Amino acid sequence: MSRRSRRPVGRFWLLLTVFFLVVISLMLTHKTGKPPVHRAALPPKHPTPVKPSPRWSGWSLSRLTLPHRTMGLAAVSGGQQVFVLGGLVNDSSSNQIVELQVSSAGAVQNVSPSPTTLPTPLHDLAAVPWDQSLLVLGGGTFASSAQTFRLPLPRMAPATPEQPLPLPLSDLAAVPDGARTLIVGGHNLGAPSNTIWSYSPGQPAHVFARLPQGVRYAAVARSAHTLYVVGGLTASGSYTNDAEAYNLKSGSMTSLPPYPLAMQYAEAAVVGGRLLVAGGQTASGWTSQAYWYNADLHRWQAAPSLPEPAGYGALVSTSAGQALWVGGEGPQGALNSLWTIRLQG
Repeated sequence: MSRRSRRPVGRFWLLLTVFFLVVISLMLTHKTGKPPVHRAALPPKHPTPVKPSPRWSGWSLSRLTLPHRTMGLAAVSGGQQVFVLGGLVNDSSSNQIVELQVSSAGAVQNVSPSPTTLPTPLHDLAAVPWDQSLLVLGGGTFASSAQTFRLPLPRMAPATPEQPLPLPLSDLAAVPDGARTLIVGGHNLGAPSNTIWSYSPGQPAHVFARLPQGVRYAAVARSAHTLYVVGGLTASGSYTNDAEAYNLKSGSMTSLPPYPLAMQYAEAAVVGGRLLVAGGQTASGWTSQAYWYNADLHRWQAAPSLPEPAGYGALVSTSAGQALWVGGEGPQGALNSLWTIRLQG
């Protein structure tokens, strides 16, 4: 019986594998028009650098004070000059106007009562700079008022009436925005308002945007492109920590992370491009806590606390990177204090 020759099985499978690899390569070349390219792995991306957090100075106490302990006032900054209007003095509405001179370093250099007074005593009012004058809006004595009037600058002449607000409002806030003033929230002896009005003297007011709910005594400030509304007292009598940002061009709203405290009577200002909110009254009482909003990280971060628990005053930017706290109320009653803070970086 003859011996069968051994088949080259290993060589057969090797040739078959090479054949299929050639076929696959030809198919890829036909499909793409190019031979397959082996790409090197991309290097790992570098993480986006995080901006350093700004450094805030502590609050500095001015050796000068307001002539009277005053709460529920309005304050308007003209850079190195701040006007303080109305408020409650000894639990009565005041018609006083006080002028503060502030140095470029943020120190209060002079405090003097103005010879001009408001045409009527008011507290819980709002005021903004307007066309070389001060525009005073709303407020109240025994009831909310719809009146507005103008006080010419630099030396304030007697007030001239302007077109009234669309409804009586006190406990409101207002910020200037070009040729208009935005009026936020407030109270008309019914319920807190959920409206942001756009107001210009001589023209009918119209609705700019709506708040998620009506609030009074909210902390309100604006940057170059954004209006901020934080906290306030709601119709149910509870404090809120809601925080909203409104696009000044479109009126569209963006909800910010909730403020760390539910409160009313806090004050807000944009300092060196950063939103700073300080003080206020919580369910536990007056607070000295302050926070700034880190827009890069989308969160609130602690800022230096006020020298003492306080709210119901005013916080205004006096120059780039500086702000001034004026008057207010704390655990011991009304305050005449003037405190400054600086953004150092």
